[in-house]
Amino acid sequence: MSSVSKDRILSRDVVVTQIPSGDKHTLFAGAKVFIHQVLGGTYTVQGDAGLYRIDGKDADAIGEKVSTETVQASTLADGAPDPEALWDQLRKVYDPEIPVNIVDLGLVYSLDVIKADSGYKADVAMTLT
Repeated sequence: MSSVSKDRILSRDVVVTQIPSGDKHTLFAGAKVFIHQVLGGTYTVQGDAGLYRIDGKDADAIGEKVSTETVQASTLADGAPDPEALWDQLRKVYDPEIPVNIVDLGLVYSLDVIKADSGYKADVAMTLT
């Protein structure tokens, strides 16, 4: 984070995801929030009505640097997506309530790359929390 204080005032309106419901809401400019955690390029903040996730693309609304990370496509010799690269991307998906990614939590059972008519698709078997 760019500064020591975790108390922030939103500089602009921002669409957020309520935790744990996943409902979309708008927090308005001037609202006070407290940053609880920063994981996987997203921010978990406490507002007046509960916990919310702010996407990295909206980090500027809380005075943080906007994430500009790009994912490089990694392929195998036959052009198929590299399964290890896909697993690495899944490890960047965090449970919104605890600081552990969905792979390390054991929520993802399998990931298979399947050739389809128009390219490839990833078939992911996982459980919901």
